Amino acid sequence: MPIIFDGTTYKFCRNSSKTNTVWKCNDDYEKTDEISIGYYCKWLDLQYEMALPELSFRDAVGRYIRVYGKNNCDERHPLHYIATEKSEKACFALLKLFDAYDPLKEIEAEAHQSDAYKKAQTLQFIANITKKTFNQNQRAIEQITTRIQELSSGLEHIFSMLMPQLLNKQFM
Repeated sequence: MPIIFDGTTYKFCRNSSKTNTVWKCNDDYEKTDEISIGYYCKWLDLQYEMALPELSFRDAVGRYIRVYGKNNCDERHPLHYIATEKSEKACFALLKLFDAYDPLKEIEAEAHQSDAYKKAQTLQFIANITKKTFNQNQRAIEQITTRIQELSSGLEHIFSMLMPQLLNKQFM
């Protein structure tokens, strides 16, 4: 089936054995140029003039096309691109399609940062410090500091007692 943009007819074909490739075709559907599926989707995005910076052409169109065997024919989850997609992602895609996502963008970014921070704490890349742990650490630091001062003053006392003897031996 040809595609027509601004009075110009375009023909393409695709083969299931090379799923990441689309071919431009002549009027007899003979393959002329090979292009990537990514390039093809970007080209379609430009031709349809969607101009939705937060949403790819594939995500804008693909989730609403029902293809046998694609496992997205669940009438209870009509917005899902695939059966395992989270409802949050499907709702965000719908908001992006109607260019209503901008107010939520910053909130979502903050949530991802918070999630990353919590995950880093869970994996112990970042310490999970509570007020109780903080106070325990402060007491331990104070005890260690006191012990270091005691050892330092003890060493000073020992050096002050040994220094005269060492000086006498050095000058003999």
